[in-house]
Amino acid sequence: MERGKVGESYIIAGPKYSVIEAFALEEQISDVRAPRLHPAPRMMKALASMIGLLDAMFPLPEPYSAESIRSSAGVSYLGSNEKAQRELGYAPRTLEQGLPETLEYEMQQLGMKVQKR
Repeated sequence: MERGKVGESYIIAGPKYSVIEAFALEEQISDVRAPRLHPAPRMMKALASMIGLLDAMFPLPEPYSAESIRSSAGVSYLGSNEKAQRELGYAPRTLEQGLPETLEYEMQQLGMKVQKR
């Protein structure tokens, strides 16, 4: 906040990872098996259309809604933090550095056994 310029926007995020890369790292850290099924975007869009019909009759929880499924169909939310690094001196941790701490906390919240590293 001290170095930012009024009216400017900055992406405050870590390095870019695909969902599949993040799942593989989570599996390595937690010893919890990552999903093996990686449906193609077309399949997800078709599923979203079918779920949309079902959702019209029986409202589904948000994670299972047609919109949630459609939004995961090959969409990327990746942005660049280069501007924040350059102008703000932003230096995020890598996923390998920060994810173990996050997974340990989340697993404890779920009552799962956490393997100390």
